[in-house]
Amino acid sequence: MVTRRPSSSQFKRTSRQVRQATIKSQLPSESSSIYSRKKKFSDTRRARTAQRGEIHQVLPSTSTRESRRAYENRIGQRDYLKRSVDAGRRRKAVIGIALAIVVLVVAGVAASFVYIGNIDPRLCISDGGALSEVLAPAEDGQTDAADGVQDVGEYTILAASYDDPGAIEAVALVRTDASSGQATVVTMPGAVQLPDGSQTLSDAYAQGGDAALAQAVEEIAGVQAVHYARTDAAGLEGLVDALGGISVTLPAEVSDPDAGDMTLPSGFQTINGQQALFLCRANDFDQPDDGRAAHMAQVAAGMLSKASALDGIGYYLDMDKIANCLKTDMDVRALGSFVKSLRGLELGSVMSGAMPVQSYTSDGARVVTMDEDAWTTMMERVKQGQTPKESLEDVVASVDGDSFSITVNNGGGVEGAAAEAANLLEEGGLKVSSVGNANMQVYDETLVIYKEEKFEQQANAVVALLGHGRAVWDSIHYTFDTDILVVVGSDWGADEEGVTDAAEGDQGDTAASGTDSGATDGSTGDGLAEGAETSDVGAVE
Repeated sequence: MVTRRPSSSQFKRTSRQVRQATIKSQLPSESSSIYSRKKKFSDTRRARTAQRGEIHQVLPSTSTRESRRAYENRIGQRDYLKRSVDAGRRRKAVIGIALAIVVLVVAGVAASFVYIGNIDPRLCISDGGALSEVLAPAEDGQTDAADGVQDVGEYTILAASYDDPGAIEAVALVRTDASSGQATVVTMPGAVQLPDGSQTLSDAYAQGGDAALAQAVEEIAGVQAVHYARTDAAGLEGLVDALGGISVTLPAEVSDPDAGDMTLPSGFQTINGQQALFLCRANDFDQPDDGRAAHMAQVAAGMLSKASALDGIGYYLDMDKIANCLKTDMDVRALGSFVKSLRGLELGSVMSGAMPVQSYTSDGARVVTMDEDAWTTMMERVKQGQTPKESLEDVVASVDGDSFSITVNNGGGVEGAAAEAANLLEEGGLKVSSVGNANMQVYDETLVIYKEEKFEQQANAVVALLGHGRAVWDSIHYTFDTDILVVVGSDWGADEEGVTDAAEGDQGDTAASGTDSGATDGSTGDGLAEGAETSDVGAVE
């Protein structure tokens, strides 16, 4: 602040004020001329001080534009200088802290880019964009061209190889519907042939990679997939372990020496990666395809449930481990959004089913084909948010057991098979009119034959109760007096891979090499009843 020397008039005025305050012992009256020229003070405290004859400072003129009164108020504050110094220090401290925060944020952002940039190359599938051309988000749902049904679910394809890294042994099509909290898993064997018979799903992957496999699955299922992921045996183990294990509920004990040297008890339990791999490999069940599909569905549901809980920094830390176990179309951020979308799903009640297939041996090799009619029916239910297959209770409850009659014949050479099958049907509330033997024991597959189309649902109920075979509509090649003929094949009680499991109606080829005329006379034994007639009338292909 620049000041200038007071003028002579200012000195004189100040001297008069000093004399008036120190020489006189009394203040003049209000009417005195001296008082009228007395210095006016801005507050009462200073006025009283002047009356007592004390002078603290003489204010010089200032070159600033502020008024004299403002100048007095400002420099009269005893801690003005101290507050100014403190304010300066505070400003410097705030600026220093702000700069430090900016530096940390910039460093954190840079580190996150480097960290994520290290995860994405290990996680994402690099195929030149071929996979992205096959996959497309279904923002407004999917419409089934066949019946115009709006499908609001989103589909994700999960491919896995449990033994051979170069082959696809199983594919799971996962439908999620966040609006209803539903999830459905439908499994397909990698060895199943495409409808045109040109190749299998595994062949499609071997020849065209992930994009070709995804496209083949979409064509078979008649849906548009949104995401795709692939793993192998080591990847599945690592993925489950990275998630801290998963929870499953097994309806029965699982033991299969071909799948691994371990046994999993029935009931609720938490399993690790090695146990999850064993569960997906196990195939020693009465109905191998359905059993394996149910276990794969539980493993998939358990992983989705655990992954949906990942959030914040913990998600990125876990993704550093998961990226080594999975290959997908999503980068780490897109996968995070997908995981977040799963939080509204009731994953504990995931519905599951297996593609209905048929198998046969050709030139020493096993050929697996899908039962197209049954598969179409299954996918219609899936698209509508229903269970892939009707439950046993629903199927049996849909028919009147007294409205049709059944003949049961043993055509596979399995001792006691016809009697066992008849007992199962009768315990399920159905009426068995005759039990006997077919004339030729050549049936590899259990068949449930109905001669009138109106008995299709009843035939499906018979298949559901037996747990074996498939329904066949044939009014020409088979002759029998009852409404339905059951020919028990050699698959009864067997756990071979070639067992066909389909609970839907089918008009496909029979596995037998002869037609059968069922017994017309009631009997309770497994042998040919007295008076019953069976005959082979020709070969049926």
